[in-house]
Amino acid sequence: MHVDASRLLPLPAGLSLRAAALTEPIAIAMHAFSLSGAGPDDRVLVTGAGPVGLLMTAVLMAGGVRDITVSEPAPTRRERAHTLGAAVVTPDALAPAPMGRPVAEPFTLAFECSGRAAACEAALDQLDRAGTLVFLGTGADAPRVNHNRVIILELTLLGSYNYDARGFEAALALLASGRLPLDLLIEPDDVPLDAVGVTMQRLGAGELAGKVMVVPESRNHE
Repeated sequence: MHVDASRLLPLPAGLSLRAAALTEPIAIAMHAFSLSGAGPDDRVLVTGAGPVGLLMTAVLMAGGVRDITVSEPAPTRRERAHTLGAAVVTPDALAPAPMGRPVAEPFTLAFECSGRAAACEAALDQLDRAGTLVFLGTGADAPRVNHNRVIILELTLLGSYNYDARGFEAALALLASGRLPLDLLIEPDDVPLDAVGVTMQRLGAGELAGKVMVVPESRNHE
């Protein structure tokens, strides 16, 4: 197979292939960060502490955001997000939104990373006036958007898809910078092809938190 050299990027010195495999999802998280305009003074909510939520949290922290709360129902994933440095809560701990007013401790930004309808609705309810909700997680069930709340509080809803034009270069630089806790973002054990199905079930059940690396071999290969 031949690829034009202009479409290739060299791996930074010292960056492992396992870490480099995060280039595309890190580029996506960095694009969401860029779209949101997040800064050090923001109070940020991340809903979902699976692979997408953890990567988003890590990119936010690398970008200087320190006040981050992660909402996640699965204990394993909450623990991973806490180890990453975020405050963690269960979804039921998020305060119900009063009509036409922010909650007592609102967030300026929310990143919805789970794809769950209830999480989308909860994230919207937690925003302060002129707050922004960024949708990253995809899901089968569409959330109900309280348009009256969006109007009264002048909220912004953004969809974030893909990455910036030079996103891979920036992602590789960030991965090589030492500013990301790579051991918390990647599951330690590689998964052979014949274990992908079981692993997907574990991811769906919230038993695994980080990105899973799949190797092109079978446990039963001759």
